Amino acid sequence: MKKGYFYLDKELVKEADDDDEEERSSLLPKRLSSSNLNQTHRSIDPQSPKSPRTPHFQKKLNTVHHSRYSQNLHNQQTSASPLSFFLFAILTLAFGILCLTVYLMAYTERQHVSLRPDRLHMTSSQLPSLQNDHHLNHNLTVVLFGDSLLNIPYTHYDLPHKIKSLLPTCFQNITILNKGKNGNKVRDLRQRLTKDVLLLKPDVVFLHFDSDISDQEVDYLSLNSTQLQYKMGYDYILYMMTSYKIPHIAIAGPGLLGEGLIVNKPRFRGKEGLLDRYRFINLQLANSYDLPYLDIRKAYQEALPSYWIFSFGYVTTDGEHPNDRGSDIIAEYFSALLNQWYIC
Repeated sequence: MKKGYFYLDKELVKEADDDDEEERSSLLPKRLSSSNLNQTHRSIDPQSPKSPRTPHFQKKLNTVHHSRYSQNLHNQQTSASPLSFFLFAILTLAFGILCLTVYLMAYTERQHVSLRPDRLHMTSSQLPSLQNDHHLNHNLTVVLFGDSLLNIPYTHYDLPHKIKSLLPTCFQNITILNKGKNGNKVRDLRQRLTKDVLLLKPDVVFLHFDSDISDQEVDYLSLNSTQLQYKMGYDYILYMMTSYKIPHIAIAGPGLLGEGLIVNKPRFRGKEGLLDRYRFINLQLANSYDLPYLDIRKAYQEALPSYWIFSFGYVTTDGEHPNDRGSDIIAEYFSALLNQWYIC
């Protein structure tokens, strides 16, 4: 007579012979409850190849498989050739030396970019007015109006001191006010124009900002309308300043969004080329109001050495905001205009 066997995990019983009731009763408990089922399940020898795998046995089996996998992985790692480690160390050291050499070259190269005529855009009607037409017989008030491109050089790199150090001693009593606020766009500058500029009645105002493109996503479908809003807002600011008879106004920027070939910030990708459009708008507005335009963007680009591939570190701290060298370039531009506007 054939013996029966159990599929206890599926709660099924298959008997070998339907006529043998005694054999069946000896194989199956009278009451097949969950407790009896678990007890019967545990009573089966887990070492038997035909017996079902209990949870305890399955856990032990998984533990064995995991320990064997870990041992094999450890053997593969320890069996790696010492030559591969040596080559990896050599490559890492060479890359570190290369990076250190480039940064040391940039740090020791402290050349200043001179103010050339092609960077100071002026119309023919502006040229006579820049020939020292004002005698410096009172304390000047200079306002730096913009966003973080002016605020960071002012607060971190002492931009007023840099400007004064490039001027004659008669300029040492000028007052340079910081009205640059991080993240300010054209609409923000319009809102605080009266309070931060017009009511102060300054002698000189320098405008420099780029948040309208650096701090927002670029929608290429509405790019023309965005640039039109920028131009209209900037035009309103210049109109109000000239209406209040501010003696001297200069437009600068934009700057950079990444220096070398590497772009480290995703929000800068695709925007570097668009800055030239905003540069052209600034140049148009400067010409329409007969104002000097300081091409700081071009100065930054020409200051970068040919070997520089990094996205920041030479004239900016992060690809956008000026560092100490970038602040020196701004100071040279501003001081050059003050020298041309006023005579001691």
